[in-house]
Amino acid sequence: MVARSPAGDTARTGLLTGCFLAWRQLLTRLRQSAETAARTSATSVRRGFKRAGSSVHQGGASVLEAARRTGAAAITVPRKTADDMSDSIGWLFSGWKRVLARVGTALSPAEPLKRIVTVLRDAARFVRVPETLGDVESASANRVAALGIGALFVGALAGVAVGRFTSGSLGVPTTQALGMLIWAGARLAILMALAPRGADPRRRTYTAWAVSLIPFALGATEGLRLVALLASAWLCLRALESLDESPQTAKTMVLWAFGGQVAVVALGWLLRGGIAAIASLF
Repeated sequence: MVARSPAGDTARTGLLTGCFLAWRQLLTRLRQSAETAARTSATSVRRGFKRAGSSVHQGGASVLEAARRTGAAAITVPRKTADDMSDSIGWLFSGWKRVLARVGTALSPAEPLKRIVTVLRDAARFVRVPETLGDVESASANRVAALGIGALFVGALAGVAVGRFTSGSLGVPTTQALGMLIWAGARLAILMALAPRGADPRRRTYTAWAVSLIPFALGATEGLRLVALLASAWLCLRALESLDESPQTAKTMVLWAFGGQVAVVALGWLLRGGIAAIASLF
């Protein structure tokens, strides 16, 4: 038998170990290369997908924005036209409703009757207690003032009718009715001339003059017209005081406006009585 040499065994063992180590290093490098390649490929693929998605998103957004602008430009004019038509139709419908409401109110007998009753109630309360005129609303005072002016014309027409029935002619009653209207205008002019300066005092003066005409609704004869004149003077004085006019100023205004007419009427009666007395002597 041939004895083995320890040196040879050691050499073979070192060779096998070197080959194993080299093989292991080769496998390790191959694995690292494969992992590196896989990571690089995955990174490239992810970047490619991100770029593709970003391009698609930007392209889609651009397309949508362009489509939106095109659509907005396409529907701007029709939308404006539709809005104008809608506003016009709404305006016409609202106007038609207002017309129908006013026509219905005018044709309804309850509303005019209610307004007439309200005005008559306010006028009656003023005649009973003239001091309440300053406590009512301006609209109610204006309605009573309008009623007073209407009462003046009603009294004038009633005087013409009564004179026509009693005397059989229209000349004298018409002249008396015109005289009543002229005297009413003269009293207003005197009151305005003596009223304090300013818009509010003049408005108060006009309201007091107008509401004081209510008694002339019964002035169908000359005697009743004199009574109506005295009642009108009293109502005018109380109305001025209730409308915050100073008592002294109110008295001065009423005395000049109504006292002048009373003096002229009294003078006329005296002249007519004197002429009648003189004529009876012959």
